[in-house]
Amino acid sequence: MKKAEQNRIYAEAYKIYTKHGTSAVYDYADKLGLDYHYCDPCESITPSISETTCLVCGSEKKLSR
Repeated sequence: MKKAEQNRIYAEAYKIYTKHGTSAVYDYADKLGLDYHYCDPCESITPSISETTCLVCGSEKKLSR
């Protein structure tokens, strides 16, 4: 996924979060078919853009492989 597309998705997720909360962001991610990974700041498994960026809080995720 290109950076411009990631930015568009994150901007839309932020709007959804501010109006409808976290669960709505999860619903949005499910519609897009995004993968989920553990996010330390969120202390939860959350949707990811670019595999390492949390869609909920925007922080970088440390992936265990």
